[in-house]
Amino acid sequence: EKVMGAILSACSACACIVNCCGGLANCCRCGKSSTRARGNYFVMFVVYAIIAWILKDHGYDGLKHVGDMKNCRDDVCTGTGMVLRMSLAMVLLSSLLCILLIGVDSSNSPRAVIQNDFFGVKWIMLACTMVGTMYLSNQSAIEFGYVAAVGGGLFLVI
Repeated sequence: EKVMGAILSACSACACIVNCCGGLANCCRCGKSSTRARGNYFVMFVVYAIIAWILKDHGYDGLKHVGDMKNCRDDVCTGTGMVLRMSLAMVLLSSLLCILLIGVDSSNSPRAVIQNDFFGVKWIMLACTMVGTMYLSNQSAIEFGYVAAVGGGLFLVI
């Protein structure tokens, strides 16, 4: 349990550092807001990938007590299942932003602020959806994996 605490503390520290850097970049207002947004989304994805990797490899001890993962006898549910759950959280956040931004075609649109700013709110929403998806059933996580594989294939074809 000490290892899991250290892992969660490291993830928390990474998130704090990222928010500080993002806040500093927003205070400086260097570059266009759409360029800063791309950088912020890149950092968000990198932090998400690192957290998913850590939880996949080292999360079994701490996560075996959460939600439906209590029923796991090995680390298969928490390993791959955890990555699928976190991917679902990222998909949910991206889908919500996509729906909110339908019809926005330039940075001059009033709703472009949703895309280019509010990264503190987006981090909180991502964290909440990540925690929420941990309580999905194992079967739901596996089914999402199949849907994600088909969606990824269609994305590559299109």
